[in-house]
Amino acid sequence: LDFAKSNIKGLFLVGLRTAEDLCYFYMTKKLQGCSVNVLEEFLQGIDSVNLEQVNSVAKELLDENKLPIVVIGGKE
Repeated sequence: LDFAKSNIKGLFLVGLRTAEDLCYFYMTKKLQGCSVNVLEEFLQGIDSVNLEQVNSVAKELLDENKLPIVVIGGKE
């Protein structure tokens, strides 16, 4: 889980590598009513996720009774 959280944070931060990217991010978030600490809060939110939460969401999303199954092609 720590490896996955580190990757998610890293990929997100790579997307904010230029001053223009950061400016656009903060401007957009400010227009959405977010605090000026939105980036720090986002990263802390990722860090706060625990394995129980991940498993709970996975169980809900990957319920075998809710997964659509599509078969394409013949029986060959």
